[in-house]
Amino acid sequence: MTAAKERFNNKRYYDARQAFESLRFDYPGDEVMGEVQYYIGLCHYHMKDYMMAEHEIRYFQRDFGETHELYDDAAYWLCKSMFMQALPAKLDQTITLKAVDECTIFLEQLKNSEYAGEVVNIRKDCLERLAEKEFLAGRQYRRMGYASSAIHYFRTIEQEYPTSRWVAAVRFEWAYSLYDQKNYSDALAMADSCSSVLKSIEESSSAAFVRTKPYSVPYKLVHLFGLVPYEKRSELGIYVDDLKKNVANLVKKIKKKQAKA
Repeated sequence: MTAAKERFNNKRYYDARQAFESLRFDYPGDEVMGEVQYYIGLCHYHMKDYMMAEHEIRYFQRDFGETHELYDDAAYWLCKSMFMQALPAKLDQTITLKAVDECTIFLEQLKNSEYAGEVVNIRKDCLERLAEKEFLAGRQYRRMGYASSAIHYFRTIEQEYPTSRWVAAVRFEWAYSLYDQKNYSDALAMADSCSSVLKSIEESSSAAFVRTKPYSVPYKLVHLFGLVPYEKRSELGIYVDDLKKNVANLVKKIKKKQAKA
C-alpha cells in the first residue's frame, strides 16, 4: 500500500494504478480495500480516463458506502469526473445533465463537506453550458429568419438560467429578433436591458476580466514572431467587449430605422 501511494504522490499514475489493482486482486477482503478502490478511481481521473474514473468511484460507493471515511472525497471526484466527460455546448448535453444531478445529490447529502463550495462551482459551470446550448439553438433560429421561435428559446433561458452570463447574449439576440420583426421600440428597450446586464457583469466580475489561463506553445510562437499581440483579456472579458460592440451597432441600426419611420 505504501509503495502504491508513493507512486501516486509522485504522479506516476499508471504505475500506481497497477499497484493498487494488484492489491485489490491479492487481498480482496482486506480492511484497506475501500481506500485501494478510491485510489484506483483517482488514478484513472488523473490519467484523464474520466469514464473509468466514474466507474471505479461508483464501485467504491456501492461496496463501501457512506460510512467510509473517504466517501465525501469520492463523491467530490465523481462530480468532477462527470463534468470532465461533458461535451461542448454545441453537442449533446446528456452527460452535462447527469453531472448537474450528481452535484445536486452531493449538495443535498453533503452540504457541510469541505468540497461543497467547489461542487457548487462545478454545478454552475454545468448550468452555464446548458444555457449556452439553448442560446445557440435560439440564435440559429433567429439567423434562419424564425424570430418568433428564437424569442421562445430566449424567454425559456431567462426563466431557467436567470443568473447565467448567457442572459446578456440572449437579450442581444432577442433585441435583434425584435428588430427583424420591425418592432423597433421593443428592440431598443431590449438592447438597453442587454447593456444593463453587461454593466452588472462588469461590476460584479471585474477581476475575472484579466486572463490567468497560460498561453499555449503555438500561441507563444506566433507572438514571438510578432504576428499577433498577446490577448490579455479573459474569455469573459472578450465576451463582454464583443457584446458591447454588437449592441452599439444594433442600437445604431434601430435608431436609423426609427428616424426613417
